[in-house]
Amino acid sequence: MNTFNDEKIVDLQQEQEQEQEQEQEQEQAQALLPFHYRCKVSYNGTHYQGWQIQSGSPLGEAKTIQGEINSALSKLCQEREVYTLGASRTDAGVHSLGQIFRASIPLDLPISAMTKGLNSFLPPEIRILSAEKCDRGFHPRYAAKWKEYVYLFTIDRSDENLLASPFVHNLVAAYPYAYESIKLQAMMDATKLFVGHHDFVNFYCEGSAFKSTKREILRTEMAKVTAPLSSCLLVPAAECWMIRVIGRGFLKQMIRLIVGAIWNVGRGRVALVEIANALGGARAGSDPKLGVVAPACGLYLKQIGFSEFADGAKFSA
Repeated sequence: MNTFNDEKIVDLQQEQEQEQEQEQEQEQAQALLPFHYRCKVSYNGTHYQGWQIQSGSPLGEAKTIQGEINSALSKLCQEREVYTLGASRTDAGVHSLGQIFRASIPLDLPISAMTKGLNSFLPPEIRILSAEKCDRGFHPRYAAKWKEYVYLFTIDRSDENLLASPFVHNLVAAYPYAYESIKLQAMMDATKLFVGHHDFVNFYCEGSAFKSTKREILRTEMAKVTAPLSSCLLVPAAECWMIRVIGRGFLKQMIRLIVGAIWNVGRGRVALVEIANALGGARAGSDPKLGVVAPACGLYLKQIGFSEFADGAKFSA
């Protein structure tokens, strides 16, 4: 009997039940909307307070990706009520290459209206990539089997502390420490330690409801980026690196804390054994984190899988 897996299943069921209660009122309103679409959206999250609408925020109505999409959908549907539900709640400043959401609307629109038409009402940093009709029962968050995130950062090997071009400072993070003694192999070794079932109690920030800090990471990799981004937009002395994380679910700011811990391994402040101990929930104290919360600008939701993950895809940077 696998006690960890049994606990994980129960915990995830409890989380889903809690979220279902919170969404009940919205679902009741959505029941009156007869047409449903599964959409894929890419966005630059720099100037947005994350994906999810935050009408209850103490700062007032925050500008969010979901809010912009809802506004555009309402215009497309002649100012009628609409409803959207995203697969992932990306944080403020985080980007997406493949967020999935369900749109429920009062009109039976052609697919071209849900792509070209919707894009015509959206700001240029938000683009609908594709759309298809779906059943009302499609719940993007619960249907998702895994999610892939990538984190981009530069390492400046000059003596000028340029870090990155001013053209990409909101799209790529900068390694914030001295490069001379950076331990890249240790960082890559540390990245691999996160694969498997672990307790991520030391790798999250408060701010979202959940019943368990246990999560399963399916694959992680760290590699140097060789695409044109690193040669034409970064300063000549800067290298661009990517940390890739694929998992079944994530806690708030979990990946950014993982990156912060890996950065500290690179500077020799954290040993691999400390990473292993932290993943067992062994650390304690007032500040049990192994690193800073890495800047949001480097994080991308790359894709969401709705079938079981097949660990065999070649890593491409």
